[in-house]
Amino acid sequence: MENQTHSTKRNNKSHRGGQKTHRILMPQSSIKFAIGEKKYKLSLEDKSRQRINEAYSKINYLEAKNNQDAQVLRQEYVEKLQEIDELDGKKESELMAMRNELENEYTGKLDVVAANSEEIAITEYKPFLDLLFGKQAGDEIFWMVNNNSIAVNKIIASVMLEFNQANDVEDYMVRQVNNVMKMKAKANEAN
Repeated sequence: MENQTHSTKRNNKSHRGGQKTHRILMPQSSIKFAIGEKKYKLSLEDKSRQRINEAYSKINYLEAKNNQDAQVLRQEYVEKLQEIDELDGKKESELMAMRNELENEYTGKLDVVAANSEEIAITEYKPFLDLLFGKQAGDEIFWMVNNNSIAVNKIIASVMLEFNQANDVEDYMVRQVNNVMKMKAKANEAN
């Protein structure tokens, strides 16, 4: 419905007082998506938009915090590895053992961060997809991609890109101005 126009008159001819009927692009009230073989519809009602934005903000916060934790751990590992390399008076075998111990310690810590990432996907993505498309959508979409949380994350990112674009009032206003300019150009051509 995005590019449909609405007119209060059956035609666009002048009426009382020489005023013309202005055409207004009808904004979308929903977005349709085809994911796999299934079709989904996302409502753009105000109450839906608010809940979607709140839930997506929560997911972004959790993922950003988790990514930040991973970066901090990687930086700590590099710094401690440099400290080991700068030690004097140790045999190479001792240094190697210290490096291996450090690597094992930080591999374990990064494994916890990776597990947190999977936990975020399981606990947040499915309910978020249910919020977007209705009950069981999260389970359906996870099933479609063989429980691949990275694929689901990409689907969510694509949906949110369309969602944000549909809610961009400035973009809508630019389209409306372009529509008015086209109408004026046609009117000038006719005269």
